[in-house]
Amino acid sequence: MDLTRSVTPAPAVTPEPPTSSQAPASAGSNQALLASLGLAGGAAALPVDSLAALLPTLGPVGAVVLDALPVPTAVQLALTMSTVPWVSDWLGEADELSGRSATAAVGSQLGAGATNAGTGAGGQGGEAASGLAAALVPQAQVPTMPGPFKNAPATQAEALARHVADEAKVAAVMASARSIVVDPEAGESRPALLKNSVEWIDDGLAELRVLSLTHDGHLRPEGNAGKLAWFDERARFGAPATYDASVDASGTPTNDAGIEMQFAGVVGTMGNDGVLTLYGPTLFPESLLVETLIHEVQHDADQTGGAWSRGQGAPTCTDTAASSGYFEAYRSEFNAYWLEQPEGSQADDFAPAKDPAANVAVSAKTPNGVQTVATDFDNARQASIFAHLVGATPPGADWGSPSTDWTRTYSYVPYFYVVDPAFKSTVDALNAVTSGNQVNSPRIQALWDAFASHDPGAVAVAVTELEALDRETLGSGDTAGDFWRFAKKEMPAEAADLRTQLRPETSAQDVTDTCDGPAEETTPGTVVVQPGDTLLSLSDRYLGDPNRVAELADLNGLVFGTSSEQLTPGQRLRIPPQ
Repeated sequence: MDLTRSVTPAPAVTPEPPTSSQAPASAGSNQALLASLGLAGGAAALPVDSLAALLPTLGPVGAVVLDALPVPTAVQLALTMSTVPWVSDWLGEADELSGRSATAAVGSQLGAGATNAGTGAGGQGGEAASGLAAALVPQAQVPTMPGPFKNAPATQAEALARHVADEAKVAAVMASARSIVVDPEAGESRPALLKNSVEWIDDGLAELRVLSLTHDGHLRPEGNAGKLAWFDERARFGAPATYDASVDASGTPTNDAGIEMQFAGVVGTMGNDGVLTLYGPTLFPESLLVETLIHEVQHDADQTGGAWSRGQGAPTCTDTAASSGYFEAYRSEFNAYWLEQPEGSQADDFAPAKDPAANVAVSAKTPNGVQTVATDFDNARQASIFAHLVGATPPGADWGSPSTDWTRTYSYVPYFYVVDPAFKSTVDALNAVTSGNQVNSPRIQALWDAFASHDPGAVAVAVTELEALDRETLGSGDTAGDFWRFAKKEMPAEAADLRTQLRPETSAQDVTDTCDGPAEETTPGTVVVQPGDTLLSLSDRYLGDPNRVAELADLNGLVFGTSSEQLTPGQRLRIPPQ
């Protein structure tokens, strides 16, 4: 079982402290994508109807394919799928090199398309807190069973091309994140959390893998109505990936090597072995990909199952009592969902903690029949996160059980909430974050490792590496409660001295931005434009909402929808506040 981020309400397990080696940072390119589709020279080798089926699955990377086609063919093809947000964007932009002019009729749909692209997981703020609302599922992820998942590639060749695009999308987001100059005055901002999460991976604290849909998952014997087939679980990010598509006389695939079956709607997982897995990134908007990277790294950063675990729960799991692993899994999921967006930001999926909770009834099929209990939450944020994890109640309130397996992602949450009073009591009492590293900082992790080594010299060195946000996090109240609780046990004197040193009035760093023109390399709160970036994609990536593109444009003296918005790779842009 893995700790997951899902867009639908799967079992979870507690990962051990991260001990993985560094993941490579290379991935596919535009040319690799075109070559895999037979379009490297610009001439279409695939029939238009095949491209029409393939392009929506590629996400915004598909613009590379459209640009490789003759303009009339590309426009005609794009018009057949103009409701796809990135296609609408492509049609609404003029291209002086190719002679393509903006298609006004389609461009006018941009607002609606962008809104659809911005929907993700987690509910709708305060609305989600009103009850156990079903999680918001982007239409692209709703499986149609039995039969092939409607967004699955039709052939193995398409699946391999999709994988190139999946990795290219992740590589672009990570490259962009590395270029961020964090604004220390912005606190736990989305750009800061994303940059820390990417540095966590780059520093070898987690190993990244990107899996893509196979074309034959519905034919594989282990497949069922709730799971999809993904490849290649053997390959690290950037390494060659494939799968065996051989079938027997009945048409059934004969080799499952490298195939992982995963619940439909799962976007990412963090496993016991420190492996961070992303599933089909081109199926999701960038905002959801960014949230997932932050979410999954938090599972490592809060040391779930490690030194900071609380040890609650039964020694072993039964159908009436949750083991400590499930207690830790819920706490870690709660932390990760709470922190994946800065609370109160415009992209935040969950209700504010200052609002009161709307308590509701939860039902589950148990060994004693269907039972119902009422929630007892303190605030709306904890209630809305719980609502997202639970989702819609299945027929007969049948979530499965430890002995029969679970029926969907996070089924253990409502099941044990109803059947195990100790689990319910813990969930009800969890009304705020309990992570010792809320900002996914590899430097805070290094400082903790130094404390665990009982080496004062190592602690002193690690302290010098802390950045402004690290110091603010460690120095402000109980935001890093677990860190200090355990640091005091390991090295009491050093912990007390450091706590004094990091108190807020001495840890703040004055940063003044006097830049009048274009942002400079050291300007806080800025990012470097990467190849393929647009104002829309950057707005989705860093603001969590493509509809905020005008704010991004205005801040940088650009006009969205005109030639002035054309971005140049290497250009540094300011990021609006959350």
